[in-house]
Amino acid sequence: MKAVEAVLNGTHWLTSPPLVQSWQTEGRVFAIERAGQNLYPRYIFDELGNPIAEVAEVLKVFEGYRPFRIASWFESANSLLRGRRPREVLATNAAAVVDAAKDHVVGPVHG
Repeated sequence: MKAVEAVLNGTHWLTSPPLVQSWQTEGRVFAIERAGQNLYPRYIFDELGNPIAEVAEVLKVFEGYRPFRIASWFESANSLLRGRRPREVLATNAAAVVDAAKDHVVGPVHG
């Protein structure tokens, strides 16, 4: 239950930005469903309300993941991002967020 609260309370959620349905179909944004309503995290949009391009890359990396798992990843501190959450870094260094997503999928590498 704490994970759900952390994800929901960690950011502002939008209910239906313009064009969002087509963006979701195109794999440019994601949403979690709560009480029968799609909620889109504010951090995946730029200051003009358009999807941040690298979000689509992150979603490709996480293909097959449930939306809540993706939202949880964006909410979790990440060592590759110097302990910051991916959602906190997305607007200023989106490429680093993509790299962190790729690293997450690969997992620990022992050698």
